[in-house]
Amino acid sequence: MKIFCRLFAMRYLILLLLPLILLARPGKDPWHPPETEKLLWMLDDIYNLDFDGYKQKQRLYLAAHPDRPEGVFIEAIALWMRILTDIYNPEYDGIFVSALDSLTDKLEEFKEDEHLAEVAEFYINAAVGFKAIMHVTRQQWFSAALEGRRAISGIEKAIDGRWTNADAYFGSGLYLYYADIIPTRYPLLKPLLLIYPDGDKERGLKDLAYTAENGLFARVVAAYMYSLILYTREKRTSDAYKIMSGLSMRYPQNPIFMMWQASMAIKLGNT
Repeated sequence: MKIFCRLFAMRYLILLLLPLILLARPGKDPWHPPETEKLLWMLDDIYNLDFDGYKQKQRLYLAAHPDRPEGVFIEAIALWMRILTDIYNPEYDGIFVSALDSLTDKLEEFKEDEHLAEVAEFYINAAVGFKAIMHVTRQQWFSAALEGRRAISGIEKAIDGRWTNADAYFGSGLYLYYADIIPTRYPLLKPLLLIYPDGDKERGLKDLAYTAENGLFARVVAAYMYSLILYTREKRTSDAYKIMSGLSMRYPQNPIFMMWQASMAIKLGNT
């Protein structure tokens, strides 16, 4: 009789808790996209420059999940990777910018869903941020600052910790780092940063490292930018080499990672 009562009580407790269990499932979390592994496969294709393979997977993902913004946003990373393969060639800049603008328009539609509004806002800011990253990579600081104005609300949320997504730390990390060093190295740009949050180089580096370790969409691009900063600005070539060699090993079809790894190896004498 006691065993029967215990079983009955356990079943009753499970029935009471079932709604809470269902609400706690990852699929109910707006920040947790469905079929994350398929998004990771797409990212692997992008970073290995297999854009045909990526496109095939993206079409299937969009068809399966038309109500989610991730399948749309991932195109921003693909566009960025195409530009990065020939970063100093301005021939495709117009296509890159117009494609990102079209992308943000599509992402705006997801803001109509109250459940996804904040997630969509994050991806919109991230897509806009890729324009600024392009200018940062080219050391076009004035253009980077102008583009950064469009993403400033997202940057502030990331800095304040209002976005718990690990990818958000990539944006805050880049901003905090460069907002700290630019006024000193380029005094003429200081007035542009007066209306922005103060920079913090050390926190910026920590935020970049955090996304490089824990991010989803931004993990690889954060590791790449973090490695370049360590190499070209912080003179921490050994640390930069470890990160870049890891990227080269994971994405052997990507000549960009291999080129930087070789440059760092020469600097270290590891030829």
